[in-house]
Amino acid sequence: MRILGGLNQLHESLERLRDFKDWNQAATFKIFKKHDKLLGSREGLTVHYPNTLTDTRLRSAGFAIDALDGDLKRALEHQSGAAGVEHCPDVLRLAAGLTAVSNAHNERKLFFALGFLVAMVVAIMVLILLPAKDPSTFVSSYFLASLSVFRLVIATAFVFWGCGGVAYFCNSYAINHMFILDVDPRCRVGPEFLFRQAAWLSCLWIFVYGAYVLDYKWEVLPMIWSTAETARTSFHYMLYPTILLFLTIVMIIIPSKVCRYRYRRQLLGAIGRTCLAPLYAVSFGDNLVGDVMTSLAKPLQDVPSAWCYIFSPHPQTQKQVDLFKKYGTTCPQGPDIWHPTWYTILRPIISALPFVFRLMQCARRYRDTREPKHLLNFGKYFASLMVVVVSTFRSSDSQAVIVITIIATIYAWTWDVTMDWGLGYQELCRPARSTPPDVSSLRTPISRPMETILSFAGGNDEEGGEAPPAGRVAGFAPSGEGAELATTSPQAQGVNSQSPTSGAEAVRQWHAHEQVKRRFGRRFYWTAVIFDMLGRLTWVVTLLPISIISDNVVQRAAVEMSITITEIFRRSLWSVIRIEYEQASNASGFRALLWVPMLMKGD
Repeated sequence: MRILGGLNQLHESLERLRDFKDWNQAATFKIFKKHDKLLGSREGLTVHYPNTLTDTRLRSAGFAIDALDGDLKRALEHQSGAAGVEHCPDVLRLAAGLTAVSNAHNERKLFFALGFLVAMVVAIMVLILLPAKDPSTFVSSYFLASLSVFRLVIATAFVFWGCGGVAYFCNSYAINHMFILDVDPRCRVGPEFLFRQAAWLSCLWIFVYGAYVLDYKWEVLPMIWSTAETARTSFHYMLYPTILLFLTIVMIIIPSKVCRYRYRRQLLGAIGRTCLAPLYAVSFGDNLVGDVMTSLAKPLQDVPSAWCYIFSPHPQTQKQVDLFKKYGTTCPQGPDIWHPTWYTILRPIISALPFVFRLMQCARRYRDTREPKHLLNFGKYFASLMVVVVSTFRSSDSQAVIVITIIATIYAWTWDVTMDWGLGYQELCRPARSTPPDVSSLRTPISRPMETILSFAGGNDEEGGEAPPAGRVAGFAPSGEGAELATTSPQAQGVNSQSPTSGAEAVRQWHAHEQVKRRFGRRFYWTAVIFDMLGRLTWVVTLLPISIISDNVVQRAAVEMSITITEIFRRSLWSVIRIEYEQASNASGFRALLWVPMLMKGD
């Protein structure tokens, strides 16, 4: 087993070395392509590029890596007892149980934490349903007035759970989300860190909220500054949500050896560029941040409500309790829409701003690419923005609200499935192809064809230059380390050129198969499609004033909590498939290279 463990580490190191070589070769190609574009010549790709590969030994390094890979495979076959059986090194390592040990240990800890948290949540729900000590003094509106603060904290915890789930699925299915999102390669923030933060924050929430429920329902601690004789009021009740919010902020901003400040600045930079759209070019990471912000509209609406609760007089006055009972917040309300207060102005602005940001990003993407699909995406966010506008200024017109809500929901769901996820008849109804095109006519096996590395999205690079025509400058002929650049000058290339049918064309066919390969099965995609539709229905509800949904304060609290949690999970599932599709096809053209390097997992 020790020998197998050593071979396992050698395999991982070899893959990293292979990726490092591919990165350098791709960068060299890009440099000489830019050289030819600026000087109007072809010497860079036809002469200097092949010579550089020879001088820097990148070509011979590929042969050496392939040779080591073959030796490693034979050693794994010998140690695992699979000699004579055709298996790749990954299969042999998994069969030996080398990669499953640590993963199983981490998964056991994760499921234990989830089981414990679920049990504690069920216990709190039981406590809430039990009758209070003195029902005559128990006021549900006073008890739930602090819920905006608690809901803001638990939404933060679920965001951590969602991010951890996205990273976990990406790692499990070989989706290099770090590369796709342009995250600093030194960053070691992975699912373990995110799950750990989510678990600690969830435990903290359960402990504090459980203590609050026990104290208010059964009067564990004595009343402080209570003046009401028929209602249960006290100053110390506001300490529970206030302390919880303070500890949450400390947990988020406290220094960490894993999540360093430079990585946090990168995230803040993406948020800043999103908010300042269309002043900045839109990357895929900025695009994803903008979409996530639209899902956080409801939790963000709790910020002013939490502010009003914490900084209002305590114990709560009867006027504040009545406000919460009628509007779901203790913030001041105007007599009508034409006499607004700061809260009635700020709330729809918070709901609308994320969609305005995405509108501006779509406008910038159209300006940069001139692709009409960005205008259609613009229309999707405009329809969602209309839900906010109509529900704010014509909330009494239920027919108008329902019509615009249905249009926005169908528009957004259709775009999710067809454009963001790239799901069609092939992915949802037909079995996936498992056999790639025949490349047996090639002179040497293709282990990692450089066609994948040097394929440009739509034939263009980021400067807008056209990719060289196949068979002239950028035709590819395979060699030991992959598919190298084939030119019209065999002497400059240093190898014999091949015919399209036996060389470059076969590589292109192989790559066409790999390009459209998806990571998940039909059952997973169907589940995601159905859940996304149901989640979209709840997401649209987040844009409506809560008073439209129900007049019962308890029902409103339950609906708001469930909607927040459902939307976060829907967005997490959406993000997994969105990143997977972007890696598989580069559909949005954010990357100049179609190739994505192997995902390197931190130790």
